[in-house]
Amino acid sequence: MEETPTRGSLASTGKPNLQANITISQDIIGTLVVFTQSGGGGTGGKGGSGGTGQKGGDGGHGCDSGCEGTDGGNGGNGGNGGHGGAGGDGGNGVNGNNVYVTVPIGKTSQVYHFSQTSVPGFGGSGGAGGSGGERGGAGSGGKHSSNGREGANGTPGNAGAPGKGGTINGSPGSIYVVAG
Repeated sequence: MEETPTRGSLASTGKPNLQANITISQDIIGTLVVFTQSGGGGTGGKGGSGGTGQKGGDGGHGCDSGCEGTDGGNGGNGGNGGHGGAGGDGGNGVNGNNVYVTVPIGKTSQVYHFSQTSVPGFGGSGGAGGSGGERGGAGSGGKHSSNGREGANGTPGNAGAPGKGGTINGSPGSIYVVAG
């Protein structure tokens, strides 16, 4: 019986910079740089590995007592490995929060502000395929008869599909500079 592989876990949604209220009451020496960005999504979890295929059955032994000698049976083929689980989906990015900066009158030109948009999370990678089952052994032949043939090993399962990436970037928060 083939095991059902697990799907990778879903990634968390991004967490943005917290809202900030900055007040500069003294003269600014030089410049003030303010930065904000959106929260990027996490990467999806890796899918579970596929199960190993079952061992093939051994071939039956040929009759050699009270009967004409008969050939041994062929061994059964090993079972195929299970497919790997799909990777989890990446998390979405979220909007950043706003930043409010209050500076002395006449100093607003000394505040430089930058913002950046984060990317959503990537999908998780698919799980590895399970390995093929072992081949079954050949049955032995009866008196003056041939042995059976060994079965073939099972083939490995396919790797799981990767998860989908997140779809939402989120936008960075706004930066407001006021004189006060």
